[in-house]
Amino acid sequence: MGAYFKHFLDQIPAENAGLEMVASEKLLLLKPRFYIINQVTEVKNYHFVIPSSTPPPTWIGKREYNFRKNSLVCFRPGDGVLNKVDAPTKEYVNICFDREFFEETVREVAGKRNILKKVEYSPSPQLLQCIANFENEVKNFNCPLMLQSICVQLAIQVIRCTDDAPADFKKYSRENN
Repeated sequence: MGAYFKHFLDQIPAENAGLEMVASEKLLLLKPRFYIINQVTEVKNYHFVIPSSTPPPTWIGKREYNFRKNSLVCFRPGDGVLNKVDAPTKEYVNICFDREFFEETVREVAGKRNILKKVEYSPSPQLLQCIANFENEVKNFNCPLMLQSICVQLAIQVIRCTDDAPADFKKYSRENN
């Protein structure tokens, strides 16, 4: 897992100790049981959260958001995230991408640097399947080449969910492949 995600993992409070975590070099997948409350979490990488129940009101910087359950919530590098109120929750998904890996994938796929214009999106069935594939590979096989491939697929699925203009995606030629 290296230093890519150490800063984030160091911010997780003790009540989430033992949370389910699967990782590769460029991606960390967590399934916390509790939200981090009354503590500003500094985000240095790209985080995409899929809450399985309605999350508590969430502050990003100075703005409060009320996210929906089963949505895809985006936190960008540099965001300070704060939940002031606890909320009953079920285990939820937190996908953390290494910043450089995600930005490089965005440039390759969408031809631009920043596609994240909103904070909340809808996850696709393909994204959810990629998450399951990543977990399965880490737990059962752990083949580095397959993990690399699934990380790219996961990033692309997130990009597809967040890009409002998929027609802007580059058309790939044989040389580009």
